[in-house]
Amino acid sequence: ESIVKKSISEDNRTQYIALLDNKPVGTIGVSFENNGAYIFGLGISPQYQNKGYGKELLSLILTELKKKGMKNIFMEVDSINKNALHLYLKSGFEIELSYDYYGKPMDKIVIILEKKLLSSI
Repeated sequence: ESIVKKSISEDNRTQYIALLDNKPVGTIGVSFENNGAYIFGLGISPQYQNKGYGKELLSLILTELKKKGMKNIFMEVDSINKNALHLYLKSGFEIELSYDYYGKPMDKIVIILEKKLLSSI
């Protein structure tokens, strides 16, 4: 909801809603920055997933962006989302940059910080 509201209110963003028989089935947003287009928020309602609608929506947006003369089209994807990553790679996107994230439970961090604080007194 917050992404859609922000997209509607900003001049450099466009939000698209995919309709099937006049019912919304998905959404995708595009942000125009630094002579490029950034695709974000591609989502298909769960009951319409795995039927090719995400692929079709992405294809339509890419065609539209090419018509507008966009030569640089980017998107960000969580590599844990294997279905999305597969769709984007199959659609011609290439991985330019990849980040690995590491986590640690907060109770462990607090204990470590407390030990450091106590040893410095």
